Amino acid sequence: MSAPPISIFLMDQERLRNFIIWAITTALASDSSQRLRSNESSIFVKKKKELGEESRDDSLVSKFLRWLTASVINGKLHQKSNDIYSGFTETHKLESLHSLLVHVENTSGQRHDINIGCEELLASTVFYLQLLPGINQELLPSVVSALCLLTFGASNLQVGRTILFQDYDTIISSNSLRVRCPLEANPDWRWSFYQPRKDQSLEFTGTGTENMTEYHACQTLLVVVANVLGGKKLESACLSPLDVEISSLIKWERSLLRN
Repeated sequence: MSAPPISIFLMDQERLRNFIIWAITTALASDSSQRLRSNESSIFVKKKKELGEESRDDSLVSKFLRWLTASVINGKLHQKSNDIYSGFTETHKLESLHSLLVHVENTSGQRHDINIGCEELLASTVFYLQLLPGINQELLPSVVSALCLLTFGASNLQVGRTILFQDYDTIISSNSLRVRCPLEANPDWRWSFYQPRKDQSLEFTGTGTENMTEYHACQTLLVVVANVLGGKKLESACLSPLDVEISSLIKWERSLLRN
């Protein structure tokens, strides 16, 4: 329930691995037990939705994903700045994920106490958690932001995968411009265990088209992250960004037919 730590990259890799295994196991067991104990009928749930009541973020897995994502984003901003406060103040001006990635790269400091071996472990964990059922899709922009910071901003990954980054560079740049800068990068953002904190000053109020464009960009970046983590070149990847584009186009056409 504590606020996400900015020192997550300073943890010993084995200790971090053990913590992640324990946290995921505990969260999955808790959510499973909660579903078994739940006595709410489908009629009652439907009535709540009709009344416009906000559903609580009750999934412990979802809470852990929010917590881990915020730890990564805040940790990256702290890791890349000698002065955490000046670093966070500058993020006030950032509007897109692309600008955040550029900001982190430009303010990169030479920190020798950072355990860069943790970055691939964290990227794999965040990616895995995002695939689990019941995850709130409103988290997607923040999750994708954390994955991009870990995968494309990790020094240990860049050395061995330079060719891969060159393959995907244009796709990463174009799609990261369409994703908003995550709320967690805002110095006014605060952690809430019970549900995502609703702050009108931090809320993203895009049009339907903008939201759809952002969602499509997030899906494309997830494919790129999966391919890069798997060491797959663009031409040899099992799933390409074009597949996501075609899939989204088909869904859009079907929605038009239904309307």
